[in-house]
Formats: sequence, structure tokens, C-alpha cells
Amino acid sequence: MSIRRQESTSDPVVEIELLLSDETVPAIAASEAEGCRFELEEFIPRGDDNHVEYYSVVGGDPGAVAEMVAEHEAREADLLSRREDAGLLEVLVSGDSPAMLLAENGALPRRVTVEDGDMTIAAEVPSSHDASAAIEAFTDAYEDSRLLAQRQQSYFTPLFSHREFEEAIEEALTDRQREALQAAHEAGYYEWPRQITCQELADRLDVATPTYTEHLRTAEQKLIQLLFEDGTVSEPDG
Repeated sequence: MSIRRQESTSDPVVEIELLLSDETVPAIAASEAEGCRFELEEFIPRGDDNHVEYYSVVGGDPGAVAEMVAEHEAREADLLSRREDAGLLEVLVSGDSPAMLLAENGALPRRVTVEDGDMTIAAEVPSSHDASAAIEAFTDAYEDSRLLAQRQQSYFTPLFSHREFEEAIEEALTDRQREALQAAHEAGYYEWPRQITCQELADRLDVATPTYTEHLRTAEQKLIQLLFEDGTVSEPDG
């Protein structure tokens, strides 16, 4: 399933590109130790200073990569699917990460790659935020980082066609998973700052909080796999 891009010229943004070589960041350390390449596919806030990052990993042993990332006290890693030297990795992060730090300062990461001990992040800063402030916050937090480029450009937003998206969702999600995801979206769960908690959403749907959380988490995982499946990563077991 392909992802198409549609250009909009209505709101120009500043694109910034940063380089980070801090081996205290688990993905950076793992890329150098295992000789693999990470690409950040998506990150999703979960509340309580937690968020989830989804990485495609190519090269090395995906299982060993997951174990190495999970050794960090602020990370939990789960290998969602794999094929020999490639996999899709879900990482639960407690506290900040490079991508989330930029997002919190108004810079939306569009491309994050990690290879040979270096992380390169390209992010877009809309006109409502200050690109210089986002850069300063990042370089202050990570001493071993520097700005590679800064330029003005138009938005490029990846989109499914409406028909493809509806068909993919219908096939991938159960009724409960779709209900959990729709309720979260409509109630502002994915807004920043978050407008509602998982417990409040569970109460609205009259289900136990762990049950609701599991439905939502599974729905998110399936969407990530649909959006970024390109033949490199196999379907998860079960």
C-alpha cells in the first residue's frame, strides 16, 4: 500500500535539520553497536510524560536491537514484526526523547534517521512558532548536537486516498478497536496538550481502563503498520 504526498502552499514553514551523536540516546547507541539503521515512523503521546515511538529497523538482529533499547531505564521495547535483518519496533518512552523535545517546542519531526551512531532529524516549524527557540532548546538539551540546515519551504503532508484509507481501516481493525480509536480522536486524546485520559474514555464507553487501553494500543499498532508497510516488514504473528 503506497503513501502519496500532497503539497500545500498556504502556510510556509521553516524546515530545520539537526545532527545528534549522543550515545545516551538508545537508538543511537544501538545503531552503532548493531550496525543497523533506524527510521522513526511515528510517535504518539500517551500521557503522564510517556509517549510511543515506532521505528523501522534494517540491518543487524532486530531482536538484539530491541533488547539493547529496552536496557535503558526510560525505555520499553517490543518487536512488533520482523524478517531476518528487518523489523518494526515499538518503544515506550518515559520522559523526553529528541523527537518529542522538538515537538514540545513547536517543531514537528518529519524525518528521523539513525545510522552509524548519528541521528539526523528534519522538522518543520510553522509560522506560529519560533524556529530559533526550538533549535536552542534542542542544542541546550543535547550538547553533542548541531544545526545542519535551516530553510523555508511549503508543507508536504503524506496522505492515503480516502478510499484506500477506509478500506485499510475496515480490514485491519475490529469494531472495538475502531470504537476506541474514534472515541479518543473525537474527545481530544491526541491533541497537545491532551484533553482527556484513557480512564475517562473508558468510563465513557463503560469498559475497564485496561481493556480500553489494550484496544486503543492495538489499533494504534495496526495503523502504524498499515501506514508504513512497504514490503520490508512482515505481518506480526497472530
